[in-house]
Amino acid sequence: MKFLKIILGIVLLTGVGLLLIGVFIPETHYELEVKVERPRQEVFSIFNDPETMPHWIEGFKSMERLSGEQGRNGATYRMTVLNDGKEISVTQNVVKQIAAESCEYLVTDENMNNKVLITFTDDGTGTVIRVSKYFKGRKMLSRCMLPLLKSSLYEQDVRQFNMLKAYIENR
Repeated sequence: MKFLKIILGIVLLTGVGLLLIGVFIPETHYELEVKVERPRQEVFSIFNDPETMPHWIEGFKSMERLSGEQGRNGATYRMTVLNDGKEISVTQNVVKQIAAESCEYLVTDENMNNKVLITFTDDGTGTVIRVSKYFKGRKMLSRCMLPLLKSSLYEQDVRQFNMLKAYIENR
């Protein structure tokens, strides 16, 4: 009986701890940077071309324009990827795009709202891509888990942007 109370206490403390994480840390943010040894216009064009996405987005299946003009402010897309055999779709709204300079998106799925800002800067020998991502869970469970998943999300983005770099430089 004492053992059962201890287990129940541990489960209860873990649940309360996760709930507090969701309440006090409802958002998370990270930034990354990658340098591509190619001109900014070329990097920007390849980044925004849905035909190249299977080469650098893990599990990429499709990108469908739902509304607006291709690559213009206000355009809305549905991107579908395969993750561990499961199809996951996100909606991507173009908030602001400045040709060869920056892209700002709102990306949503059933669990999260993500604000993404990507800048493309010429440094004299190539292009520096800077990515800033802000995540907020839409449901309490998402809010509780998001801070714990931050490093996995970051590592996934680092892999994908390094794949983009390799794809562009090896064309």
